[in-house]
Amino acid sequence: MTAYYPSGRFPSVSVTGSRCDLRCSHCEGHYLQGMLAAQSPDQLRALASEMEGRGCAGFLLSGGCDLAANVPLGPFAPAIADIKRSTNLKVSVHPGLISEQEAADLVEAGVDIFCIDIVQDPSVIGNILGLDIAPQAYEDALASCFGPGPSRSSRTSAWV
Repeated sequence: MTAYYPSGRFPSVSVTGSRCDLRCSHCEGHYLQGMLAAQSPDQLRALASEMEGRGCAGFLLSGGCDLAANVPLGPFAPAIADIKRSTNLKVSVHPGLISEQEAADLVEAGVDIFCIDIVQDPSVIGNILGLDIAPQAYEDALASCFGPGPSRSSRTSAWV
């Protein structure tokens, strides 16, 4: 088993800089303060090249959430594909409540690792995260990373 922790050789990168629209009481944007910023696909490409030059193993790509608890990673899929073709960096994403299409785009781009939060306590979802959604939304986000259709369960077994 290989574990990657955000650190010098595996830095965290925010696609939103220090901006988080959700500003939930879980972190109130605190975690974004220690992340490198890459707010455009071109900035991400340049940062990845720099990270590889410094000997990094990879990076965690995340950022602040919109009001639906999604981190806007979809527009970065082409840049991720370029990074995977031109470097040896591992790409880990923390996408928030990701849609099936966005997950498919990121899988196609070559993302190595999905870090998905699975919150199942309605009081935490409402009182801490400030969301008016059911726990099923987190299960759906996880399922999105495995794609649609009846073969989902077999892929889940193979990936877990």
